[in-house]
Amino acid sequence: MTRTRLHLWSWLIAGSCFLSMGCTPASLGFILMGLFPDEQPPLYKLADKEKEITVAVVSHFGDAQFQDELKDADYELGQFLVAHLTKKCAENKEKVKFIPGSRVKSYQTKPITDSSSLQELGKRLGADKVIQLELGPMSLYAPNCRPAMYQGKVILDVRVVEVEPKSGEPVAFKQIYTTTHPADVMEDSSDKSVKQFRAEFNRRAAGDIARWFTAYPPIKRSDMREFR
Repeated sequence: MTRTRLHLWSWLIAGSCFLSMGCTPASLGFILMGLFPDEQPPLYKLADKEKEITVAVVSHFGDAQFQDELKDADYELGQFLVAHLTKKCAENKEKVKFIPGSRVKSYQTKPITDSSSLQELGKRLGADKVIQLELGPMSLYAPNCRPAMYQGKVILDVRVVEVEPKSGEPVAFKQIYTTTHPADVMEDSSDKSVKQFRAEFNRRAAGDIARWFTAYPPIKRSDMREFR
């Protein structure tokens, strides 16, 4: 059953319930609770039912960055993604193992140019899949503000490459991710160091991306307003 049809049937049941005698809001909530799952399925599931999957996360800037506050921001983002996925995959009882970021970095001696270079790196690391986070423009400060105010922005090209694809096409998943945090306001830069703000920004972005690869509870409306 498609999600659209599921929604349609749920509202039909709800309407019938209210039109009949003896249906209370509590009983309606009980009915709807069974129709909607507690967790949202991922766009692309990393786990495999048949075997344990080994994953390498490769995070890098598409172009050279010269701002001091962005030094190693790409590596930090990848580490946060590994942390989020390691925790949530374990909670979901999914057999997914992640190669330590330091080991990935030590093997990443050649520029990442295409999917074949990611496959080559994956083979050297013994990975089944490689998640690539290619950072485009990234900034941590709101423009034209004096004194300086924090407002992080980033555009990411996210890919999953299968080292030995069954279908012949190595790119199994591809998505553009962009975010601004805080979404509607700016933070005073005197309240925390730029390193602290960057870690907060990267942690939140990584948590958002992790939802693409394993099941998570639905995002609350308050979270959607805070981080878009």
